[in-house]
Amino acid sequence: ILTLVPRLPFRNGGKWGDTRVELPDGRWRNQFTGQTFKREAPLQDIWARFPVALMARDQ
Repeated sequence: ILTLVPRLPFRNGGKWGDTRVELPDGRWRNQFTGQTFKREAPLQDIWARFPVALMARDQ
């Protein structure tokens, strides 16, 4: 399980540009939105629908 939460979301206006998070091997599903990601995921995509993410590795 991984939790991704922006530290200062209002300071940058929610614009993450090309900032990415490197995920451990496997396919990861955001439990809040159902989106799936592999390896390297753009924060802009992870937080596009909801301001935090709870990621669980898909089996």
